[in-house]
Amino acid sequence: MMTSRFASVRWKAWLVILGGVLIHITLGSRYTFGNLTSYITSYLRERTPSEGIRYKDTTSIFLLLITCYGATVPLGGVLDERVGPRLVSITGCWLASLGVFLTYFSIQDSFYSVLLTYGLIFGIGSGIAYIPALVCAMKWMPEKKGLVNGLITGGHGIAAVIWNPIETEYINPDNLSPNSSLKEEPTEKYFAEAAVLDRVPSCFLILGITFACIQFFGVLLLFDPPIDEPKSKEPSQEDEKHLTDADGGEPLQIGGEYNTFAVQEGDSDKEMDTEERDLVDEKWTGLDIPPFEVYTETSFWILWSTHLITVLGIVFIMALYKVCYRIHTQ
Repeated sequence: MMTSRFASVRWKAWLVILGGVLIHITLGSRYTFGNLTSYITSYLRERTPSEGIRYKDTTSIFLLLITCYGATVPLGGVLDERVGPRLVSITGCWLASLGVFLTYFSIQDSFYSVLLTYGLIFGIGSGIAYIPALVCAMKWMPEKKGLVNGLITGGHGIAAVIWNPIETEYINPDNLSPNSSLKEEPTEKYFAEAAVLDRVPSCFLILGITFACIQFFGVLLLFDPPIDEPKSKEPSQEDEKHLTDADGGEPLQIGGEYNTFAVQEGDSDKEMDTEERDLVDEKWTGLDIPPFEVYTETSFWILWSTHLITVLGIVFIMALYKVCYRIHTQ
């Protein structure tokens, strides 16, 4: 009986992790901006009044996206505590997908319209949707938080590997090179071929719809565990024997957290007493610091500063890696 119950919990936990991975594979698509920037900038130069736009200008789209994402991640965590992972996730995910979808229209208008849709809206949605899937999965496997975070954020990181070739194959299937350059900067080249530029707006249309569909299935897999549900590994034989003692025994301790179960005796179930149930999820790690107290910790500012410096460099690399490659190889 106990073995089958724990097996049920295991597969439910892995379903939640799969849902988180699906969500983060779409949110991590922002890392493909370096691949898209040459097409975005070229389209804006050739097909809109923003003909004087350059790569140094469109980098601000990605900068705004990352800024909005970072600013709204805490908001996603706060909302998750109040309304649950599904509602917050679907709201953030579809807001992000809406930003990508609307870029189909904004890129045909102006540079500032793209800032609004792909920078502001996509960034805010990505930030709101980032945390809930992680928190939900960790509730199912509290003793394996590192593994859970690694798997889900791994989906975030691998997103560029998935979406980069898809975007390139759709927009530039013949792998054409930029054929237009600036007089004042001959090495800074842009696309002028109609065969390439014609496909740029519809790429965002397809991506937005695709992301929304994947996110929908990912969000369906998110659900918090019941309070009295075991959230960890299968118990040992000794634990099972202890749980089926006639006196009801004590709550099983797994990974440092107390979990209680109904104990079957003959044809009837006998529940643990109230005092034992109060022990559920009362593990103290020493890391449960109130949000505003975190800002008084030196370790927080060291981590924050390190992350800031790292991200500043990554922003420019991710925004211009394809452009820089072409400049130095052609």
